[in-house]
Amino acid sequence: IVFTDDPTLLEERVIKKEAKKIVVLGSLNVDTIQHLNKLPERGETIHLNGLTSAPGGKGANQAVAAARQGADVSFIGAVGNDANGRFMKQTLSDNKIDVSHIVTKKSQPVRPILCSKPMGIIRFLFMVGQTCRLVSKMFGLQAV
Repeated sequence: IVFTDDPTLLEERVIKKEAKKIVVLGSLNVDTIQHLNKLPERGETIHLNGLTSAPGGKGANQAVAAARQGADVSFIGAVGNDANGRFMKQTLSDNKIDVSHIVTKKSQPVRPILCSKPMGIIRFLFMVGQTCRLVSKMFGLQAV
């Protein structure tokens, strides 16, 4: 098992074939991206230039990067019982990642919101999601 927040280190290990099997315990979610020209000031209402969705989650992103480098990857996590949860499991599966350890929960899934300006992402908002609750329960921790 490779534990790292550094994708470069992960890619180096996979390329050198030091890691034969990688297990990722992490977040997976569908990001909602709000495209806007500027952040609203206090009390101001602004119009969005667009709204898009994309697969995301730091754990899912690392798992896909490792799998695309040729690693044998399994993912441990949890998703909600909705279209986004099914989409994320299918996205990982399409990238040849073992999703048999992803738990589907009935409660509300995480819905990250990214506020994006033409110069890049400037705000990231999220609620505690299923993977955080799963890990907390596994290790007897309190989700924050």
